[in-house]
Amino acid sequence: MQRSPVNWSSGEVSHWLFSINCGSTVEMFEFHGIEGKDLLGLTEEDLRLDFKLTRVHDRKYLLRKIKELKNLHSATVEVEFEGYICCVRVSDLESYTFDQLRKDTANYFGVSKELAFLEDKHGLLWGSLSVSCIFDSSLRQQEPVHLKTSDQVEKHHQVLADDSLDSEDLKEENPSLDFQARLDSIQTQLNQLEHQSRKH
Repeated sequence: MQRSPVNWSSGEVSHWLFSINCGSTVEMFEFHGIEGKDLLGLTEEDLRLDFKLTRVHDRKYLLRKIKELKNLHSATVEVEFEGYICCVRVSDLESYTFDQLRKDTANYFGVSKELAFLEDKHGLLWGSLSVSCIFDSSLRQQEPVHLKTSDQVEKHHQVLADDSLDSEDLKEENPSLDFQARLDSIQTQLNQLEHQSRKH
């Protein structure tokens, strides 16, 4: 996967400006120390006032190229909850974790963040891993992600225990993740649930 513009250095921003025929702006960008995360947040007002781009065409062109750059290097994560799908646009797949995705989608669906979990197709919990692991090189999501509430998680894991799933089969179908680490994550989070339920 190509390096996300969010992580670009000022030198990489300069290289990109040359590549889109905006070399005349490089000096001003370097003066302001613009890195990738700054580039992606620039507004027309920034370009007009701080970068002294007086021509409307120049500002519109640069903003259009920045938008194309965002779209090229971002992906949509689809999360299912009770038959509904939430689509989250992510500009930096490497630093965006399943924990953050859990909070964002729980907020979207009106579910308590503390009682919400993300699961894969086997019912294993996602945790602090980067969401990049479920995307291929074309930024297509390869594995479904499900948002569940704590009571749904407990019921599902009871079914898994009853069915005695073979861990080697899970490894084979889910090679990007360490199976034992995922199991440890399940146990830790279920322990937290038990602790929280005692408080209430």
